[in-house]
Amino acid sequence: MFVVHVDRQRSFTGQIQRGLREVDALRGAGHQVGVIAHPGSALARRARERGLEVWELPMRGPALYASIFQAARALRGRGVDVLHCHGGRDQVLALAVAKLARVPHLVRTKHNHTM
Repeated sequence: MFVVHVDRQRSFTGQIQRGLREVDALRGAGHQVGVIAHPGSALARRARERGLEVWELPMRGPALYASIFQAARALRGRGVDVLHCHGGRDQVLALAVAKLARVPHLVRTKHNHTM
């Protein structure tokens, strides 16, 4: 299975830490994993340190729209099975990319939810 995580956070938050633990677990189980991250972010750097394929794309402001098409071009035909996004705004990018790149599954994890 090929899973690509999408997260726009720039700093090393608990959400990023959790996502990296998930990435490590998926790789440990033999899956292929990639990351779409904001340029210069802690996630991009740490994912590269792990030897992952990383696409650094702006996910804020008007650049988000160009990033949708860049990500779709990068992923189309690569056999990506799942896009896994971790935030509401990440979901906007991931949903559009999934449709354009024909990724069959989209997962969204909601973080920091309190009852």
